[in-house]
Parts: sequence; structure tokens; C-alpha cells
Amino acid sequence: MSIQPNASSIVPGIVTFSLQWRDPELTRLSKMETIIKDTISEIANITGIVPQFGPVIGLDPVEMDEELIEALENSANDIVPGKWIKMNSGALHDATNVSNLLPTAMLFVPSIDGISHAFGENTSDEDLILGLRVLARTRVRASARASPPSRTGSRSAPRRRSRRDKRWASPTSWSGARASAGPSSRRSTARSPPTTL
Repeated sequence: MSIQPNASSIVPGIVTFSLQWRDPELTRLSKMETIIKDTISEIANITGIVPQFGPVIGLDPVEMDEELIEALENSANDIVPGKWIKMNSGALHDATNVSNLLPTAMLFVPSIDGISHAFGENTSDEDLILGLRVLARTRVRASARASPPSRTGSRSAPRRRSRRDKRWASPTSWSGARASAGPSSRRSTARSPPTTL
């Protein structure tokens, strides 16, 4: 948020701020954008402020690979049975871009006291080791599913990922997990003079 002028004794003339919203469904992201803009416009009409909307920046939600998710789930069941959850990730990870090139899934380990994206974020060595064990077991499972070479030595064509199932998520931490709304977000900026309500 930027306030101009930013002085405690002066009523500001311009306030610039951004909003961020997340959801796993593209249609809901678009609907939220409409609701947000309509709400700001309605408040502006009542209060006499003049909003200016900046560009909406965001990426569409992406699906993770169902076979990799299943392999992660089975591995988590082996290593930490009953102590993991499957959830959506609302953060923008490299997986968003990688998923366009190859099968992708995500594995998270818990942060101590649930503190995430802050200077106090940390993960216990024990949970890191458990996460590595789940990842290693998943790698073994994924390798076992790979197509063996044919008698001529060539491999069969790679399996195409299914986009039919709109569920995309990843098995994640086995304790203290936090759920996020979705894999993508929309961000918009609005500028308006202040008002008193």
C-alpha cells in the first residue's frame, strides 16, 4: 500500500494498493475479479472517490500429475501413515511452469509452529528427513512405472497426462500443515483518494 502524502497530520489524496486472490478454479478467479471491481466501484459511487484499476496479473491454475500424486500418497502412507494430508497449494511455485513440460507434483514438509513465508520459518531436521524418505520412495515407485525398453531397444511413447480430472493437489506435510486456497492468484492494483466511512 502506498499513501500520498504519507503524513500523520494530512488526509492523503491518493492511496495505491494491490489485492491478491487465489483459487484452484479459473472460473472462480474470474468471478472474484468481477466481484472485487464491482464492490470497489459501488463504494466509489457512494463515497465520491475515483478508482483507477491497474492490470490484473496472474497465472491460470495448473493440474499436477495424478500418477505422481498417487505415488507420493502411497509413499507417505508407507513412511508416515496417517500423518499427512492432501491439499491445494496457493503459492506460485516453479511447478506451475514445469508442469507444462513434464509430469509434476509437489511435496511439502511442515514448518515449525506453522510459521511460513516469514523470517521465523524453519523446519525440523526430523521432518526434513521424513520428507526426503517420502521423496526417495516416490522416486522408486515412479521409476518402476516407467516403460521398459522393447526388444528393439526403443522406448514406448511417453504417457500423455490427463487433464480431465480437475482435482490437482499434492500430498503434503504429516503434521502442522496449512491449507492454501489454490494454485494460482490474481493481483490487481487500484488507486483512489481516501474517504471516511
